Amino acid sequence: MAEQRAAVANQRTAVKTHQVMAAAQRKLDRTDRMLQARMEKLVRTRLRDQMIRDRRAGLTVDPKKYMRTSTEISAEATALIKETFAHVEEGSDGRGRRLGESMADWLTRVKD
Repeated sequence: MAEQRAAVANQRTAVKTHQVMAAAQRKLDRTDRMLQARMEKLVRTRLRDQMIRDRRAGLTVDPKKYMRTSTEISAEATALIKETFAHVEEGSDGRGRRLGESMADWLTRVKD
């Protein structure tokens, strides 16, 4: 009887742990998507601002020079995010979550 209660308690604990981990993973995924979107917006803004500065400087402006496809903007934003994460990890103790790392992988790495 005591063994069954312990087994049920362990099962409930495992289910609760799984629920918490799933919720944390969804939150991390959402945060990563928001970071990507924010960085893409910054890339677009930087290109637009450069075009405005060139116009004000009296240069002939070819709008195609400042246009990028969404794939190019995403790639540049991803590169900037990776560079930022690498810079942050350089100055830290290595316990922070790495770019693209799942919650389960992070917990496994930090526990050790």
